[in-house]
Amino acid sequence: MCTPRRVYPLMWSPALRLIRSTSVLASGLMLTVAACATAPTAAPGAARSAATSPAILASDLRLRVSILSDDSLLGRSVGSPGIDAAADYIAGELTRLGLRPAGDGSSFFQTVPLESRSSSAMVSGSSVNGPFTLGSDEILPVSGIGGLPEASRMSGSGPLIFGGHLVDAPLGANELSPEQLRGAVVIVRLGPPPGVNPDIQPPRLPMATLFSPMSPAAAVLLVAEESEAEFWSYAVGVSRNGAVSLVDSGAGEPKAPPFFLITVPAAERLLGAPLSGSRLPRTNLGTLQYSIEENVERIRGRNVVAILPGSDPARSGEYVALGAHYDHVGVGAPVNGDSIYNGADDNASGSAVLLEVAESFAGLPAAQRPARSVLFSWFTGEESGLLGSEFLTDHLPVRRESVVAHINMDMVGRNSPDTLFSVGSRKLSTEFGDLVEAVNARQARPFIFDFEYDTPGHPEQIYCRSDHYNFARFGIPILFLTTGLHPQYHQPSDELVLIDNDKLARVATLVKDLTLEVANQSSRLRVDRPVPPLGSPCTS
Repeated sequence: MCTPRRVYPLMWSPALRLIRSTSVLASGLMLTVAACATAPTAAPGAARSAATSPAILASDLRLRVSILSDDSLLGRSVGSPGIDAAADYIAGELTRLGLRPAGDGSSFFQTVPLESRSSSAMVSGSSVNGPFTLGSDEILPVSGIGGLPEASRMSGSGPLIFGGHLVDAPLGANELSPEQLRGAVVIVRLGPPPGVNPDIQPPRLPMATLFSPMSPAAAVLLVAEESEAEFWSYAVGVSRNGAVSLVDSGAGEPKAPPFFLITVPAAERLLGAPLSGSRLPRTNLGTLQYSIEENVERIRGRNVVAILPGSDPARSGEYVALGAHYDHVGVGAPVNGDSIYNGADDNASGSAVLLEVAESFAGLPAAQRPARSVLFSWFTGEESGLLGSEFLTDHLPVRRESVVAHINMDMVGRNSPDTLFSVGSRKLSTEFGDLVEAVNARQARPFIFDFEYDTPGHPEQIYCRSDHYNFARFGIPILFLTTGLHPQYHQPSDELVLIDNDKLARVATLVKDLTLEVANQSSRLRVDRPVPPLGSPCTS
């Protein structure tokens, strides 16, 4: 599970969430600082010898999750042989079921043009303690990741100053002036000082302007304090392996000065003082110069897309879209000797449910199939920033206006057996929200819907963190179903043995029944809530 352009999978610290999810007034700008068809190859593991049935069964779902989360797929990272094997398995199943290909040409694959971009930096200068050079274990370039803006320049220099905390009470005469920030390299602490609540206190305006395209700074150094430890780990991975994005996806987007993440010891060397006692801004700390080197590699991404034609000629030109991402985060740092991040719940579970629903519909007599057509999509690049769904919704195989609703499943196999988080169903359409609850109430064993993530301003920003958002940005009513986060999220321990397969079967039945209900209605869902302008920041 992972804000339009870019959505990132990790919600690191309260300060970074604030940067990414809060609109900041900066110099008059509302700024939200927020990631070919081929012949199928051999399918993984048990897929070659086992079969499933049109009935929705826990045993079928367990088989599908086991295939998609098998160690042989090495965590299904974008551009890897493992994710290609997963895509080929899904396409093979769709071929067996007789669904209509909706990818490029006559295939089930929609090519998603992706690139991996890694960077390194040379940083040196002179501080109050004398000349310094910072190594890659002390400072990392982080522009364009973690929701930070892309860099507008690759080299530069400037006087070194300490900007204080991004969020703090008004500093009065101690506040920095625009003239002091202009052309400077600014050290910024992301977390608030003790006694300051970032949920109440807005960012200081001089610090907020640093994230704006009109930023006066030459560069910004963000201190990786304890609350940013996960951000540092992620940035290390990006510097080694690259950050994946859509090719040319950043064209025309606002840019800002380069951002770097710097360790606490390195920041203290530059300050000439312990960070623990550093709150108020300081100038005349020395000078710093930097040079950034980027490496860009093209990689192949593939969405898997299929259509089940509707049974009613009058309504078959409209579509209920169902989706789930099938990528995960690949191989990473070992935990208890295991370095394969299998992603059984995230999101082999949702991908398996989607296949099970597809098989259930395909097994119905033609007259009993949904009146409207069903568009099935397995997305790549969700973990890198909802890239596959962004590309699909920008390049749909059907008219965008013909999509009446979208249901997304991401992490649907864990936690309490009877609880299911329902997100976004009333965000654009009150009717859709009512319909979701009515269909759930008719289930043999209804779920207890948890609407916590639908709370406006919820800190996890779940509405902005999975593929449904890319449909919602075009005013398409959406429903996001998830069983929620857990300690195994983005860990090697997210494995098959922890999946509740009976719960998966109930989720699949709910999705099937809800799809039928929406597809068979005489008129399409009414959008009666405001649709934000396309390109505006995502808010929950």
